[in-house]
Amino acid sequence: MKKCLIFLILFCALAGLRAQDVIYMKDGKEINAKVLEIGVAEVKYKLFSNPEGPTYTIFKSDIFMIKYPGGERDVFGIPEPEPGRAAHMTAFSEEDICETAISDANANYKPTGAMAGTYVTSCLAMPVGLVTALIVAPSPPKVENLNIRDPNLLQNEAYMNCYLQESKTIKKKRTWLSFWSGWAAGMAIVSIVMLTSY
Repeated sequence: MKKCLIFLILFCALAGLRAQDVIYMKDGKEINAKVLEIGVAEVKYKLFSNPEGPTYTIFKSDIFMIKYPGGERDVFGIPEPEPGRAAHMTAFSEEDICETAISDANANYKPTGAMAGTYVTSCLAMPVGLVTALIVAPSPPKVENLNIRDPNLLQNEAYMNCYLQESKTIKKKRTWLSFWSGWAAGMAIVSIVMLTSY
């Protein structure tokens, strides 16, 4: 009975640790919190260690990112390097910035033109669709199609490299998916026409 009670207490404690929001400040500070409100210019939160305590307010311009328990994130901007430091030195690791860029690319990059063109050509003529896919899939995404939410992020080399690499991967996957979908649709149309003509 005691073992079950200890296990239950530990389980609840560990579950509680995961149910916190983490506010990453541009200066590198991390705040374990419960975010209450995200306004136009500021964020209101309570400290996770003191949920009954005062409500704090900070400016969004001072926040790099908020990470929520389910893994979702709100990114407000890549931190600027401190004066006197090299341009690649920031308060956040390149891995964190890259992870954010990959998440943003998956949420925002939509290569609809590449997909539509490949689908239509594959549907009408499989060899033409194949040539289209072979040309479109490896080509880099156009900057104007990236849909990056914050233009300031274009200035961060680590963010851009990761975002572009992920966008290229997304474009390649969706192009080939469009090719095979178009080919299958074309074959279905041909089969229906053949079956109904006899």
